Amino acid sequence: MSLVKLPFLLLNVRSVYATLTPPTPQVPANERAKTTISERVFSTVCRACTLVLKSLLCTGSILEVVVILAAQWPSLQLSEVILSLLVNGPRSLVGRIALSRAFLVGCGLVNIGAFIRIRCYRALGRHFTYEIAIKDDHQLVTSGPYSYVRHPSYTSGLICWAGMVLACVGHGS
Repeated sequence: MSLVKLPFLLLNVRSVYATLTPPTPQVPANERAKTTISERVFSTVCRACTLVLKSLLCTGSILEVVVILAAQWPSLQLSEVILSLLVNGPRSLVGRIALSRAFLVGCGLVNIGAFIRIRCYRALGRHFTYEIAIKDDHQLVTSGPYSYVRHPSYTSGLICWAGMVLACVGHGS
């Protein structure tokens, strides 16, 4: 049964990666808006936190994939090493890995959040940055997700994060 969970876990990893990867490179200093030192520090901290968050959220699902695959082929020596490192307790705990309602709801939230975030990337195009910047031909975007909410990118990121936490720590994971 747990093999059925693999595509969902891999889709979650892909969705979290897309949600937390900036679609444009860092804005050069000469194109950034005049900001205070605290705003520049905040921007740097946000970039670092995003990288850490992406790593943590993706690692949880990747480790679950590894455990599922190791449990499917327990006779392999590598499987024994993996299970002894990643399963804290008896091997019967691996049998509890399964699709659950909480996991499926979490997957749904992850992918809804990723879908909205990617729509934000497309609506803003080259203007979607992690830094405060005023670019040539800068204008207020009122199409796509921005026609409904002022900051849909933040909202979608939080939805994705909450879904991933639910998928990783909910029953069956």
